[in-house]
Amino acid sequence: MYEPRFYRAQGSKRLKKFSVCYKETDLLIYAPIQLSDICLSTIRNLRLKLDEYIERNPLFKESLTPIKVTIDTEEEIMQMVNNSFLLGVGPMATVAGAFAEKVGVEVLKKTDEVIVENGGDLFIKLNEDCNIGVFPGRKSPFKDKLAIKLKSEQMPIGVCTSSGMMGPSLSKGKADVVTVISKSTLLADAAATAIANRV
Repeated sequence: MYEPRFYRAQGSKRLKKFSVCYKETDLLIYAPIQLSDICLSTIRNLRLKLDEYIERNPLFKESLTPIKVTIDTEEEIMQMVNNSFLLGVGPMATVAGAFAEKVGVEVLKKTDEVIVENGGDLFIKLNEDCNIGVFPGRKSPFKDKLAIKLKSEQMPIGVCTSSGMMGPSLSKGKADVVTVISKSTLLADAAATAIANRV
């Protein structure tokens, strides 16, 4: 079920803001220039690879634990599998991070700054420091009080969040919010899921 993404009302004031949607993927993107066509093409291509692979190997979509794949698997699928193995989760625990990072990398071929938000998972490359708000829930005493400061020299970087108490994603735990930062957005996504499962 779709939940309104109220946090999208905030964001960068100096970059252009645009959305790109395709099937279940709904990205909010900030960049110095409008690059909707490139972003949509990137999403479609990655989705096509995912759909074709899942048709051949349905376990890829359903498994909540790591799975093995053959060495001739597409690079993007292999990245999802490898990162899921590191954290002991299913490969789809990396899917939001995979789309965010893939689109972000493509945008950076045309410009030098980008923020890609995919359901609370972020790929970020900026030329200045920034603060990322963390939402722990409407009833939390920490609501509107949590933020992570990112330094420009750390970027590009992935910032991914998982919760057992809100949002549509499956979690085995009861964490209000878990946020993980990594150079790999896929790894951050898998780690946020894995940690939230354990809380």
